[in-house]
Amino acid sequence: MGAGARFGAYLLNLLLAVVTLGIGWLAWAMVTWSTDSANPGQKLLGLSIVKKDTGARLTWGEMFVRNFLLGGMVLGFLSTITLSIVAWINLFKIFGSEKQNLVDSMAGSVVVKRGA
Repeated sequence: MGAGARFGAYLLNLLLAVVTLGIGWLAWAMVTWSTDSANPGQKLLGLSIVKKDTGARLTWGEMFVRNFLLGGMVLGFLSTITLSIVAWINLFKIFGSEKQNLVDSMAGSVVVKRGA
């Protein structure tokens, strides 16, 4: 799966969060985490998050840990203390050979095209 689709999902999530003041995006994310193992932008682009070692969909709890705890709190904290350097590394890591960002690496997950 190409990095362009992941970057597109990132931008789409950003747009959805701004338009809905974050509240609509968060409510939608809570549903898509459990039904599609994806965030709203990934769902709209037909992407899903699976475990790297087994290919199984992540559970709601695993999605919560991946997105909120690792992606939000840990990377948010690291980005703050490094003046956003970690955020840029996280974003551009998807263009590497494994197409994983830092959150994927920490959670042992990978983003794939649904049905593939």
